[in-house]
Amino acid sequence: MDIMELKRQVDVLNVLTQEIIDETIAAAPPAKPQIKTKIIGDLEWQDELVPEMSWDKAVEYAKSLGDGWRLPTVEVQVVNTKLLVEI
Repeated sequence: MDIMELKRQVDVLNVLTQEIIDETIAAAPPAKPQIKTKIIGDLEWQDELVPEMSWDKAVEYAKSLGDGWRLPTVEVQVVNTKLLVEI
């Protein structure tokens, strides 16, 4: 086998390897954001400010955090505000 044939085979292997890497990355689930949390009452709350956003975007954001995350109801937010005032 001459050097040119060897180089061609290496190039083919590099292309195949990159295709496998690209397919693996595309198939991987998106990384969930790492967030700081704190417990207030019986609930876990995100302990970081997020940019102002529409209700629909906020719902999408909460879903992106994974199972169990949701936006607070008005009642829960009122209780949370009272607890924060007491702290």
